[in-house]
Amino acid sequence: MFSAGIKKNNTEYALEGATAILECNVPPFAKSTWDKVNSSSSQWSVTLYADKNDINTNLPNMKNLAIGGQISEGNYNLQIQSASSYDEGVYICSHLSNESKIHETYVTLTLKVKPTDIQIINSTNGIVQGEEDESLNLICTVKSGIPSEERLTWYNMSAPINTGGPGMLSILITPTRNDHRKQYSCNVTSDSLLQPLQKNITLDIKYKPSIIINNPNPMVVTENNNLTISCSSDGNPSVTEMCIESGSRHVLNRCNKLQCAVTVLKIRREEAGSFKCVARNIIGMVEEVVKITVQYPPSVTITFSQEESVLHCIPDGNPSIYTFHFWEHRSNFGQTIRMLGNNQDLQLQSSDIRYQMNGIYICRVENGVKDINGSTIQVAETRVQYEDKPIIVSQNAAIQYGRFGFPVNMEVHVYSFPKITGVYINVLNHEEYHAIKNKSISIANSILTDTIFDKEVQINGYTIRLQGYNLTKHDFSSYEFKIKNDIGEAVHFVKLSAADLPEKPKIIKVVADIDNLTVYWNSIFNGGKQQQFILEYKTVDTIEWNKSLPINDTSVDCCHHVLQHLEANTNYMIRIVAINEIGSSNFTNIYIEKTLAFKPKHISMTAHLIGTIVGIVIVVTAFTIAISLRLKKGCVCKTQFLRNSYVQDRELRDEMSVENFIYQSQERALESRLQDSDPNNYRRTNQHQTTALLQDRNETPYQNHFTSNSSNNQAGFAVENSIYQDQTSNTLDRMQHCVGTSKHSSHKTILSNRIPNINGIRGQSSGKTFKIGHEQDNDALHYVEVVFDPLNQTNEAHIHGINDRTIYADIDTGAVGMPLEESEEEVDNEDDDDFMYIDGIIDYTKKS
Repeated sequence: MFSAGIKKNNTEYALEGATAILECNVPPFAKSTWDKVNSSSSQWSVTLYADKNDINTNLPNMKNLAIGGQISEGNYNLQIQSASSYDEGVYICSHLSNESKIHETYVTLTLKVKPTDIQIINSTNGIVQGEEDESLNLICTVKSGIPSEERLTWYNMSAPINTGGPGMLSILITPTRNDHRKQYSCNVTSDSLLQPLQKNITLDIKYKPSIIINNPNPMVVTENNNLTISCSSDGNPSVTEMCIESGSRHVLNRCNKLQCAVTVLKIRREEAGSFKCVARNIIGMVEEVVKITVQYPPSVTITFSQEESVLHCIPDGNPSIYTFHFWEHRSNFGQTIRMLGNNQDLQLQSSDIRYQMNGIYICRVENGVKDINGSTIQVAETRVQYEDKPIIVSQNAAIQYGRFGFPVNMEVHVYSFPKITGVYINVLNHEEYHAIKNKSISIANSILTDTIFDKEVQINGYTIRLQGYNLTKHDFSSYEFKIKNDIGEAVHFVKLSAADLPEKPKIIKVVADIDNLTVYWNSIFNGGKQQQFILEYKTVDTIEWNKSLPINDTSVDCCHHVLQHLEANTNYMIRIVAINEIGSSNFTNIYIEKTLAFKPKHISMTAHLIGTIVGIVIVVTAFTIAISLRLKKGCVCKTQFLRNSYVQDRELRDEMSVENFIYQSQERALESRLQDSDPNNYRRTNQHQTTALLQDRNETPYQNHFTSNSSNNQAGFAVENSIYQDQTSNTLDRMQHCVGTSKHSSHKTILSNRIPNINGIRGQSSGKTFKIGHEQDNDALHYVEVVFDPLNQTNEAHIHGINDRTIYADIDTGAVGMPLEESEEEVDNEDDDDFMYIDGIIDYTKKS
């Protein structure tokens, strides 16, 4: 017998056409069946669907039926494919327990029905109207399906607001203008729906206008710039009127659109303040204030408290946050003297020389605002001028120079405020000061140079000049200048010294190397002025002289100079000239030195000794042979010399006259002729004039000094020489050869080679006469006796007057000297010591 067991009731929903699974749990391998209650029968009956795993083959839908699950695990499920309304009903799952009890599970299969007809209350064409700040109820409804378990959700755009259901869901909101045109949606979801149901609405919220300021607010603008105020409005319904008003309610612009703008040209600081934008519609009116701040760079003023010696820098700008830069002290000519503290106030330090604080004081300040020129730094300046006694400025020289016989010109530079009221000049004479007449004193306004706070600047002042008479020897003394104004007096002493052209320097030696020459020289006298030297050099074969840069006469740089980048194994001609502010000296005589062919190496003492011995033997042998030849050929040499020279003398007679005198004027005669011929070439020619020095009883060598630029002289000057100097190098070479027969042959007589450069141009010659490796700088007069052997009577040449030669003093009778102012005392003291007689001139040596 079977006893009643436990009953369970379940409901299973399935979509039409889908697979429905009726679940039933039984003991593993228990005998189980599935039956369906016949609902169409008046009596309760069931139809077998499955016995264990077997499906009733008599069922019309048996192909749609199957037993699923693992029976071994107690899963005994009935699967119904393509469920339809035929399959709806109550199914019974039965099994017999071990206690012989029947366990039944009732499962009701129902086809699902989708929810439909979703609606939003008070929606017209998807729009729900509302008003700003007024409550608005949004209601969503839907016709429920089977089962009635749909979920309704309100969304604001994509964000969920609330969820509820089934059938209806409402939300209450208070919209703002920001909700205008915002979209809300109601969403319905259910298991019977493959896709959710959704209804969308758009809010139409009415609100009064809103104003948007399109500029920063508050708005900052720089003075003199244009200001544009722009406003935009937003209202629902649309704005009917819009305008921009000034702070005084003056309408600047009226607009009938959603945007309004106004431009203020070159705004001024007085126009700073509030501007308003106003907009209206049927809901209401609104206005928005725009605050305008006008910034401007500071205007700067300086006040000066002379009693406290304080300068105050006062700026006035917006913003009123200032940065003060360093004060600048300038001269009245705009030259910076010093930079002072970066404070608003400047305390001028007391000074014994108050005038140094005079000048222009500049205050610089900024507040970060640019002016119309684009600069942030604003400047103000003021002039400070203290009264003081006259000041002798640093420009003055304690020693001034003059030239004997020339007009006096002394200057003293003075600063004075107030102006000068008197000037007195005294000169020291015989240990007493004597006043200078006022007619020789002048005062003129002048721009001076002075050292103020260690800076050399220009200032306005006065130049006091002493002029009007020629200088005598008594005027080279000490002068006292007294200058007065209403405050006090200043005294200044000036020593007047003689100044002239510098004396020519003297070359001491030249040290040779492969590619350079080191020239050493002495400075003789600078003429009383600072002098410089210019060193000129060239090769023997070239015409143009190379010049060094000016060499200062200082203990460091003077007196040597290195000529660099020269050619090896080459003869160079060197000369030096001294210059000062008055003029230049004569050139030194030309010095010739040859650069080395190679670097000298160390030679042992033995090698020196051997070389010396060999050299002596060669010299003695050559000397013996030379004497024999010269004794035989001396007469023939002289005859040929005179014969050849006669023809060449005739060719050059128009250019250079030859005078038959033993004494040749060394300096004055030639100077006079050259100056008359070419004044511009006078000094240059004077530096290199030809000098024939005749040998005296001490047998001084005869020399003739020439330089390359003698070719520039075309004055046709006379050459005076008792030996009759020819113009060609061949003639003089023969003359040098023949002079070996001189009566004083124990002393070698040197005739300098005078080499003409005759290129078909008559009378243009270039002579070079020098002693290589040595500078001859002797200005004394010398004489030479030359004796020739008797010549044949044929073509015999005679030098007339050789035995009656006259000695001439070196006197320039054409020169005019400056007269000296003499006192009676000087006249009385004149004696014979002031004169030199002819006997004292014979061995006269010119002093440099």
